[in-house]
Amino acid sequence: MLPMRTAAAAAPPDGVRRPLPVAVAWTALVAAALILTVGFSFSHSIPTAVEIEADSIGLDLYPANADGSRDLLPLCQERFITQELDHFRADGSTSEGSFAMRYFVCEPENFDAANGSIFFYVGNEADVTLYLNHTGLMWENAAAFNALIVFAEHRY
Repeated sequence: MLPMRTAAAAAPPDGVRRPLPVAVAWTALVAAALILTVGFSFSHSIPTAVEIEADSIGLDLYPANADGSRDLLPLCQERFITQELDHFRADGSTSEGSFAMRYFVCEPENFDAANGSIFFYVGNEADVTLYLNHTGLMWENAAAFNALIVFAEHRY
């Protein structure tokens, strides 16, 4: 077992200063100041999210409703595709029925066909126009990426 010092022996005599804790405190203070200074200087130089102008996707033509939403259907073409009712028949035979699945192809004014970006939104078993008019993130991202937007409605 190691010999231990008593409490009286461990305490420094009166009038003796211990410079190490003071030096550690000053070093920590200077390090914190440097970290804060560097952090704030970089926060101004890092680019933030792309700012989207309302007119960049033609929103200036469609005034906002009282709840803040807009009627964006005029920017879209309503289309239909015939779908089978049963895609997964165990015997491999064709489905006994079909339905017309509705979807919207929305081409914002800044869509760049050469870019080829397409954002696809799958509706939530409801009228897809609700999501088309209230999903601002899709429109903002489409404007930033010059993308086409497709909103699909699925009911079955």
